Amino acid sequence: LKSWTFLLAVYIYLGTGFGNDITTSFNGTLLQPKWLRLNFIQYTAAADALVWMVLELTLVLYKSWQRWPSLCRRSPGVPTFPYLMKHVCNLGFSGAGLYVVWTKAHYVRKPWACRQSDLGECMDPRSKTTEDLVLTLQWSLLYWAARIIIFVMMHQRSFPMFIHGTPWHKVRREGGRGWWDKAKADIKVNVLWVLMLMGCVAIEVLIILPSMKGLDFNTACGFDVLGDVSGIPY
Repeated sequence: LKSWTFLLAVYIYLGTGFGNDITTSFNGTLLQPKWLRLNFIQYTAAADALVWMVLELTLVLYKSWQRWPSLCRRSPGVPTFPYLMKHVCNLGFSGAGLYVVWTKAHYVRKPWACRQSDLGECMDPRSKTTEDLVLTLQWSLLYWAARIIIFVMMHQRSFPMFIHGTPWHKVRREGGRGWWDKAKADIKVNVLWVLMLMGCVAIEVLIILPSMKGLDFNTACGFDVLGDVSGIPY
């Protein structure tokens, strides 16, 4: 979640004007992105898929090697077969998502002349109309939507973890700790999490990212490493 909120902060920062004019100005609005913001949505989707693929592959290989003799046994700390299949499916989705997002991506460099305007020749051809924008981002947005759904499903616990000494649910209910108390506690925790993450985004947009102004391969090092992917002119 923290990595995703940082990506959200960068996306917001690209339209604030707090950095170099070529990188943080005239990149469209939050809902009508252009130039660097359009590129950012696409290559971050591919990078997210790559990271998840590496993480899931490492997890599956390590757990399989470490616990394969006890794979189908019910004992504490042993991964079950459904657990393993869940991560294998996520690995497959990440690999497929990486392939589709990368092959369907449409990266364009932002011309130097467009650092002060987004009209006329500086109109991003990928977002002239809503249809153009949807055609450009459809695969990336589908990936992000599917990723969020899978993340929520994989981290949803239908039954609480059993800890020795934990009172049975009937005892907790009789003691005044029923579903309503649990719901209120969950709401408070979720609200605090949202406020904390919003604070992190605000600090990153207003303080951290502006302090890194000009720290990219093109500006600081003169290396055109990513080509058209970043969208920064060389």
